[in-house]
Amino acid sequence: MSSSVNDMFRAVQITILDCPCSLNQKIFEDKISLNINVTFDDNSNVDLLGCLERHFQTWTANVRCESCSQTTIPAKIYFWRLPPILIIHLDDGHL
Repeated sequence: MSSSVNDMFRAVQITILDCPCSLNQKIFEDKISLNINVTFDDNSNVDLLGCLERHFQTWTANVRCESCSQTTIPAKIYFWRLPPILIIHLDDGHL
């Protein structure tokens, strides 16, 4: 289904689970906004580029591989589709 809001704001994020046994699992998710955890430097400043780099770095997922039963698998997030307008929600961990 297409709408003008969907066309302007919908991103598609892909998470790739890359098991050492060569089994790759791809998970696609529709997103309206990107939630980024904020970290502060020594002067209480926020480096948006650094926050984005940390968000998209490889991390370890605690899931079981369907092929080899390994329980920790490297994972990485990418954008499959970027919208014309991307909403970035900065989260400092406090309510």
